[in-house]
Amino acid sequence: MKHLLVRFVLALAFIFSLALHYVGSASAQSNVSVEVDPAFDGSYSSLWGVAPVRVRVSNQGQSFVGRVELVVSQSAGNLVYTTEVDLPQGSSKEVVFYPSMIGTSVTLRARVLNGTQTLAEASAQASAIGSSQYLVGVIVPSADSYLRLENRQLGDINVVQIEPRDLPDRSLALGSLDALVLDGSVATDLSPQQVEALRSWVNSGGTLLLVGELSALGDVMPVRLKGGSTSADVEDLASLSRTSTSPGRAQVLAADLVSGAQVIAGSASTPLVAERSFGEGRAIWLAWNPTEEPFSTWQGTPRILARLLASSPHKANDALFLSSWEINQFVQNIPGLGLPSTWALIGFLGVYVVLIGPVLYFLLKRTDRRELAWVLIPAISLVFSVVAYAGGSATRGRATTIKSLEVVQANAGSRYEQVMLNFGIFSPVRKNYDIALDSSLLPMWQVAGASSLGTSDNAISTRGYTVEFDQGSYVVSDAFVDVYSFKSWAAVGARVADRPMVETDLRFNGGTMSGEISNHSQYSIEEAFVFHNGRWFRVGTIDKQSVRRVSNVDSSTVIWENTSPDATNDFRRTAITESVVSPTTPAPPDSSVRPLVPGTDTVLIGWQKNVPAMVGLRNQGARIYTDRLVVIRIPSDQSSQSTPGTSSRGDDNLLSSYLGGRTNA
Repeated sequence: MKHLLVRFVLALAFIFSLALHYVGSASAQSNVSVEVDPAFDGSYSSLWGVAPVRVRVSNQGQSFVGRVELVVSQSAGNLVYTTEVDLPQGSSKEVVFYPSMIGTSVTLRARVLNGTQTLAEASAQASAIGSSQYLVGVIVPSADSYLRLENRQLGDINVVQIEPRDLPDRSLALGSLDALVLDGSVATDLSPQQVEALRSWVNSGGTLLLVGELSALGDVMPVRLKGGSTSADVEDLASLSRTSTSPGRAQVLAADLVSGAQVIAGSASTPLVAERSFGEGRAIWLAWNPTEEPFSTWQGTPRILARLLASSPHKANDALFLSSWEINQFVQNIPGLGLPSTWALIGFLGVYVVLIGPVLYFLLKRTDRRELAWVLIPAISLVFSVVAYAGGSATRGRATTIKSLEVVQANAGSRYEQVMLNFGIFSPVRKNYDIALDSSLLPMWQVAGASSLGTSDNAISTRGYTVEFDQGSYVVSDAFVDVYSFKSWAAVGARVADRPMVETDLRFNGGTMSGEISNHSQYSIEEAFVFHNGRWFRVGTIDKQSVRRVSNVDSSTVIWENTSPDATNDFRRTAITESVVSPTTPAPPDSSVRPLVPGTDTVLIGWQKNVPAMVGLRNQGARIYTDRLVVIRIPSDQSSQSTPGTSSRGDDNLLSSYLGGRTNA
């Protein structure tokens, strides 16, 4: 009886503890809440696929250290982003993820976990905009005048209002935007990191429309404000809007054009709309405020804004990628893993045949020990088999190896650089790896599936990957690579160097080139060429931190010569170099197989070898090989052409380019 009573008490205690556990779990769940907020009203570029997603967590219960997960569900598979977060009682935290989104729409599910227990979750949808659509962000006190753009028949313009605090501080996260409108009255709320991200985004091809005074972006603005306003005739705005009415006279900001800026409307003494190129992008400044009278109610205002904002030459980051086939072949060509040469195999077999045939026969006959052939022939065969196996194993590789190729793009004289990193892992064993990326990089989708050496599989797949955000950098965890296989990935980044990598002062006269190229980087630029007007000018090697002077360099329509001991790598480097300005095969506009720069641009292309790696393995060593392809666009102010037919674009031509941009305006 006593034993039954003890068992009964223990059972009650166990049931009571279970009840407390579930009550505690329910209480913890009810005290933790989460919200998921995709930026840009849930829109992202189908060509770019990266946009910020903010996850806000609130904890009114007991303190704990948990994890926040963002699961991106898409046609290519689920991709999980995660980071550790400390949630004291009564706290609210915000985590910003920069997921890679593939396809026309994705589902974003945010979860808060304490161990394996899910305390809260929420979901949202995000959709891609097409390549013919425009996504315009506005950071203004009132977006009414800009929202009217969506009702104009000037193309598919999608306007999203952005709070200053929600503006990303990484330029790549702005890549889905075609244009951004920034009002000076709210620009003071931006952090230095956000301002620097804006500069980098414009440099990569973005269009920034500035309203009012923005001292933090003084080096980007096309004007220098005089202070105060002036009454001016704004008749030019009617021409730009193609309307029969105009606001007449109005108060506008007084400003002077800076060097390199051009007037779109107004005059050099009283610019109403001015433009200035900044890298591959441009900054447009308005001397008037579209949200204030008389412009807020004038019918020409949305027409002007649409014409300015929907005339971008290309999306920022749209030309960041090279053809993947040449790069995959280059990355997969790991030193020491190639097949032996044909002559080496023939020589090995020849030695075996000679030794086991005439040499053995002669020795046995001379010693009169022919009966030993029954022992020596199998022994020699065994020795050669062991040697062949050992040589094959050494050729296939015993060490985990990373091969990477950085493609770094910049303008000559600019500190802003864009980076595309293609890398792959060769594994001698079947294993999961944690891939650690440089803090300036964002992981993109897998660009090549699991493949044996010498084969290519370009299927895009994100299924099963977990991306951790760890101390400011991303780590792709549990990336599986099969035994003696190679798998490749891609990442993109943007960085600001201490000084420009390259500055140029070049002159072209017919088919020759002269001038100077300054290499400020810590590494020599080898196999360098300048591409201009469809022709290649061989520069050779530009030593680190030095000036390379060239005089009357002749040009050619081809660049490949088999001068390297490693002809395969030499050929592949050349194929990649040529693909910078011309894709190897025709491709549709939405394809990633397209040139990085138009063939009409002037560009310096070269290679830097054995540079520091931007990728590694967490908690494990690896043999790493890294090459860097340098692509430097040379602006017209750093080169000149003596042949006839070139001229700078005047104010009238600039206005005409906007008036002729869309016929249905």
